[in-house]
Amino acid sequence: MTLLPDEARRVLAAIDLTERTGAHQFALGYGHTRVAGKPIGTWTASAVYRGGTISASAYSPHDAAERLAIRLLTGAKCADCSSLVALSSDGAVAYPDAEMADGTLWTHEEQLRAGFCRWYLANGRTWTRGCEEEHPDDAHHSPTPPG
Repeated sequence: MTLLPDEARRVLAAIDLTERTGAHQFALGYGHTRVAGKPIGTWTASAVYRGGTISASAYSPHDAAERLAIRLLTGAKCADCSSLVALSSDGAVAYPDAEMADGTLWTHEEQLRAGFCRWYLANGRTWTRGCEEEHPDDAHHSPTPPG
């Protein structure tokens, strides 16, 4: 199957983002499953992270690749500014008292103080940290405390 240029750019951007988490051996595969007795084609993206294989599936290759990157970055701390990574304007997900990939504990209180680092897809090609110099208005902010 040949990907359209926009689909290929999104897959490559998701691969780059996945590898930036420290994951490696990215793979993208296509298979069939049966839903209500009918064959449905699905794409699965996978990568090795911290010794285990993580995967995500979708009906398109770019959605599968992006879902994998989102799985890996949910609850992540930006390595540059130490804020919680947010891949959309909806905010970010944090796991209270989470053990980070380096083995350190990130407490709920620290997460609330950290704010968000809103990553965005620049030119449809590369995910860029919100804490970099040039970024959209919603790229870096403090969270609203639960109320």
